[in-house]
Amino acid sequence: MKKYLLIIISLLLLTSCNSEKIVISSAKSESSSEVDSGFQKSSHQSDIYQGEDVTLSIKKPEITVDTKELTLVFENLSDNEYGYGKDIHLEIMKENGWCTVPTFDNVVTETILIVMSPHSKSEVMFSIKEYFGSLSTGKYRILKTLYLVKEAKYEMTYIVTEFEIK
Repeated sequence: MKKYLLIIISLLLLTSCNSEKIVISSAKSESSSEVDSGFQKSSHQSDIYQGEDVTLSIKKPEITVDTKELTLVFENLSDNEYGYGKDIHLEIMKENGWCTVPTFDNVVTETILIVMSPHSKSEVMFSIKEYFGSLSTGKYRILKTLYLVKEAKYEMTYIVTEFEIK
């Protein structure tokens, strides 16, 4: 029953997103604004979950401008179930803070919720080329939405991992 409710919640949340540019927002955040080169200033500057229960990392730490895909590694260190979707939010560090990297206009993300059992690990392959083409040098971060399932209540939070392209 919990898994079906997570899937329904995920479908509702993910289908309500704008397909052209996705900016992660929360009640605590200020509104986003346009910055140079088609990037949008991130509305999530400080309230990112850093991963005590679930960690997010990249399997291959050395990423270059020629890298076409990444393997994201999720590790659930808790006694709770967590879920996440296949959508991806990528940001780049600019002079004025984190900015959302826009995906191609024709990108479609499968709306599915992947449920992690307590004390488990999972890997997800992510295609940079399919979503963004190629990335230039710079400092980036990947944001993922997590759903905590506890006592039939669902709490949404975010998890992040950073990397640099040299």
